[in-house]
Amino acid sequence: MRFADKIMKLRDEQGISQKQLAKHMGVSRQTVYKWEADLSVPEIDKIKAIAEYFGVSCDELLNDSVQLTENTVKNIQICESNELKNLTVESDNLSIITVKANKRKKLSVISTISIVIALCSVIACAIIVPLLNSMCEYHTLEYTEIIIPSTCQEAGKGIASCKKCIYREKVSLSIKQHVYVEYECVRCGDVQESENLLYEIDTSSKTAYVKSIGSCKDTKIIISDTYQGYPVTAIGENAFANSKIEYVKIPTSVTEIREKAFCNCPMLTEISFSEGLISIEENSFACCGNIDSLILPNSLKTIGQCAFEKTKINCVIAGKSLTKIEKNAFKDSRIINFEFLISGNWIISDNINEQKSIRFYAYTNNSQTINDHCAFEFVRA
Repeated sequence: MRFADKIMKLRDEQGISQKQLAKHMGVSRQTVYKWEADLSVPEIDKIKAIAEYFGVSCDELLNDSVQLTENTVKNIQICESNELKNLTVESDNLSIITVKANKRKKLSVISTISIVIALCSVIACAIIVPLLNSMCEYHTLEYTEIIIPSTCQEAGKGIASCKKCIYREKVSLSIKQHVYVEYECVRCGDVQESENLLYEIDTSSKTAYVKSIGSCKDTKIIISDTYQGYPVTAIGENAFANSKIEYVKIPTSVTEIREKAFCNCPMLTEISFSEGLISIEENSFACCGNIDSLILPNSLKTIGQCAFEKTKINCVIAGKSLTKIEKNAFKDSRIINFEFLISGNWIISDNINEQKSIRFYAYTNNSQTINDHCAFEFVRA
């Protein structure tokens, strides 16, 4: 029985809710839920506290081969009580022998030998027998204590004890498996990259780029930052054009998105840009009708012509490195707010007659209104 199942069983048998257990342990109810769903493992002190709370041992909680029974706690208590009684009897016998020895001034040789034999027997029981028991020819080990819990990335460490003797040793625990929800592991944050994308290597620059969607059937695309040891630095022309993707996460290794890379992707609603991107070339996201807002990375310098033409974009937050937005970059979009993270003077050129009020916000809260549909090219003065 797994650790998670044991907690649930103990809680159900004693009529304790997740909320009550969470309150006693000083954690949230969601944390108790994750323990019972095997999504996380409590820390060492929490495991000991759980064992004390339910009246069981850590071994019974952690060892999958040990089954919980109703008599488990009673048997432990009876064994402990008997051990204490035996020790008390042995201690009393020794006291009686010592008292009688002090009262008698003259002892026969036979009596003296008897006392020595009795003392040797006690010592043998207390020291020699356990040592002999620890010398199993083959130890049968089981986990009894976790020192460092395992994660999805590294194996943990624990203590294993022999079932037959007092032998103990440190052991490595198994690495946990990833639990992916929406392509991200809830345990460690690892991202599950999309498979079957088609990459190509540029041997001259010793880099790679995404050539096409290949045979990948995912609607949520997670692009890898490396391919066969080469960094993925670009998304190629028409790589995902005319596809049904809904989401794309671009890694920090990518510096450029080339022409028409995501052109005419009507289902695309969200783009996750990463720091490192320098240029978005012309028509890269043209006709992606469901994109409504953009948060551009600070590293981005250039947005090409018609890059976001015919979209529903109404708000853009631009980074501090953006120095050039070419004409028609946001033509036929719904853009209203364009916020810059730094202030600066801009030269506006190539105006087209479509009129719309656009507000430009700088970091210093300076603003100006431009009567244009963002169908222009402008550069920082």
